Amino acid sequence: MLPRPRDFTLALYQVRTTATGGLPTDADMLKVINEGMPGTAMPGWEDVLTEGDRLALVDYLKTFSRFFQD
Repeated sequence: MLPRPRDFTLALYQVRTTATGGLPTDADMLKVINEGMPGTAMPGWEDVLTEGDRLALVDYLKTFSRFFQD
């Protein structure tokens, strides 16, 4: 799969409204889940998952990295 899937344990995200090296906001993560990533294998999920499921996915993704726990 190209590009390779993101390593969520590192908490390094390309799409965010925060400063370089900063953690994305929940809204940043939700935007990517909703819209997907053009030019990659990740589709948007806005029309597939309910809003509650997408918000739960944001919370779940944050459990992969200790940086969100600090």
